[in-house]
Amino acid sequence: MPPQNSKLTEPGPGPAISVVVNAMRRFSKFSSAEARALQALESRPEQFRKGEELVSPGQKNSKPFIIIGGSVVEYRLDASGHRQTLDLLLRGEIANLRSTVLRSTDIYMVASTDSVVSRFTADEFHDLISHHPRLGSVMIWRAAVGRSMLAEHLLDVGRRNAIQRMGHRLLELLVRMELAGLSDNDTLSVPLDLVTLADMLGLTVEHTSRTLARLRADDLIQTKGQYIKIVDRKRLAEASDFDPSYLHPDGYPRD
Repeated sequence: MPPQNSKLTEPGPGPAISVVVNAMRRFSKFSSAEARALQALESRPEQFRKGEELVSPGQKNSKPFIIIGGSVVEYRLDASGHRQTLDLLLRGEIANLRSTVLRSTDIYMVASTDSVVSRFTADEFHDLISHHPRLGSVMIWRAAVGRSMLAEHLLDVGRRNAIQRMGHRLLELLVRMELAGLSDNDTLSVPLDLVTLADMLGLTVEHTSRTLARLRADDLIQTKGQYIKIVDRKRLAEASDFDPSYLHPDGYPRD
């Protein structure tokens, strides 16, 4: 089990601009009051090193949190201890919102890079959507997009071959990063090691390495350390059966 967080920062004033608003401005418009309310949830930053655990199964009274910097991986373990990664959560995303309605958690959330998050309580969240009902609707929309992503990930594991799985997931991450303002040069802004990729795709580390090599040989991607650049997006999308419409890039429809 990853080590528990051992160094927390004291509550601070928070970022000058809400990272949630900045990440979601392509999806939805926010009033100044809504932006201030979201920013208030970012006022208690905590630092986590790569591999440190934020949430574990069976934990009661865990809190939702905003990722201010870095990234967090969500995963489940089977009875043999094999890991299946469900999602990679990025800067500006709100994680573990389910804790506001569930008595205990059933998932691991671990910092996949050195990260900074700001946790808040269920009462603070309910107060937020009570005073700003449209924000509650936006949260429901985000959860619905997450459900569409999960369905696509199941299709990856159940029906797509290794090349398709890899290309599809890399393109999904790139589109999400671009929409959140985290990438503008076809390069994934979060480092991805072989173990993380393998756990995302349901492949062995060796198969994942061979698949990356194949995509490099076909001049579809380039790698530098753990960073990946998409070289030919159109060809990779065709090879991977990738259509970004399930990410609903047009945004929240009621704006």
